[in-house]
Amino acid sequence: MRRVLSILVWSLACSGAWAAEPTREDAVRALAVEAMAAIDAADATRREALLAPTFVAVRARGELVPRREFLLDARSLRDLRRNAEVRREWSAMSARIDGATATFVARSAWRPADPRSVARPTYSTLVTQHWRAVGDTWQLQTLQTVRLSPPAETRTYRSGELELQGQWFAPAGPGPFPAIV
Repeated sequence: MRRVLSILVWSLACSGAWAAEPTREDAVRALAVEAMAAIDAADATRREALLAPTFVAVRARGELVPRREFLLDARSLRDLRRNAEVRREWSAMSARIDGATATFVARSAWRPADPRSVARPTYSTLVTQHWRAVGDTWQLQTLQTVRLSPPAETRTYRSGELELQGQWFAPAGPGPFPAIV
């Protein structure tokens, strides 16, 4: 009987019929990614709805940009033609909720939108967002992005029966570049 029950539970879990409920952290992660998509697409209506009245963006050199200036500032808008050619790829996403506040931290890399492209990302970004719950909605309080070098790519090589893996770091541009093995 115990074995039949175990198989039933396993079958339900594998089929998705017994899926876990999304957590509040999952909701914050999804909202954070949506906020960056609205910023990247220069979607003024969606950006305005997500930003708290006291919103502040922190630029790379520590300059504080209040909500009104952020919404109007040309530097916060993106070149939409460029964004049609690339997409953000998220990694190392983390969200933590403490009462009515949440913090989201993740790394994103710009990758070609065309999956057939062999182009590598030219840089990545560390994104930190602080959110506050107001009633049933979350509002973005602060946003800080820091430009990072491109993420390393894992490369695999076969040598006889051995399979060797390594991390490949390369600067932006066509190269050629010196190598260290």
